Amino acid sequence: MHNIYKISWFLRFLILWPFLRFRGFPSYIGKPIFLLGLSRLNIGRRVRIFPGMRMEVFDTGKLVISDGVAIAQNFHVTCKDSIVIGAGTCIAANVCVTDIQHQYQGHAGLNILGNEDVSIPTIIGENCFIGFGAVIDAGSVLGDGCIVGANAYVRGCFPPRSIVASSRAKKVSSYEQT
Repeated sequence: MHNIYKISWFLRFLILWPFLRFRGFPSYIGKPIFLLGLSRLNIGRRVRIFPGMRMEVFDTGKLVISDGVAIAQNFHVTCKDSIVIGAGTCIAANVCVTDIQHQYQGHAGLNILGNEDVSIPTIIGENCFIGFGAVIDAGSVLGDGCIVGANAYVRGCFPPRSIVASSRAKKVSSYEQT
């Protein structure tokens, strides 16, 4: 039964094939909720995206999902500038990644959406693990091999092999490569 789903996801990838900028093969995409800016999505080889993805790549934005990335269900990504997800990265369910910061100027009665957004490139290194429910905020940089704990809010730059966790992620430890 599981293979039937994968076959339908692969067929969906083939249908989306003409709209993608870079077409890694073989890859599969589960049934998405919403897709915007497919022509600005660069997808590598052997990328696996499970159902429920919401992807918004605006204007001149560029989303790069490198080779061998696995993304669980309900992935939400919004991009106006640049988001890069490095090769071999594994992203758990219900994760949000963005390069957009909403600005609030403090004007009484002005909706936050009435202010101009600021876009700051976001980079997730190679062979990272992003835990369930994490949020990777605009301008964050995760070095190769970083581990992000479940429900972490990540904002900032973290060196390779950092383990980050908490409601506002901070470096809590390092590990040696073996």
